[in-house]
Amino acid sequence: MLASSGSIYGPAWAPEPPAQPYLPVDEDSPLQYVDPYALTEDFLERTGQMYARRG
Repeated sequence: MLASSGSIYGPAWAPEPPAQPYLPVDEDSPLQYVDPYALTEDFLERTGQMYARRG
C-alpha cells in the first residue's frame, strides 16, 4: 500500500505558502515541490500508478 500526504502540493513545509491557482486544493492542482519529501511522495504515487496499469 502506498499513501501520500498534502505535502505533495507544496504548502506543508514551505517557508511561505505557494500561490495556488484555485481553492480548495484537489488532486488536479498543480504540484509545487518545496522539499525532497514532497518529491518522493510524487515518485511513490507514480510508481504505484505504473504497477497498477501493468496489473
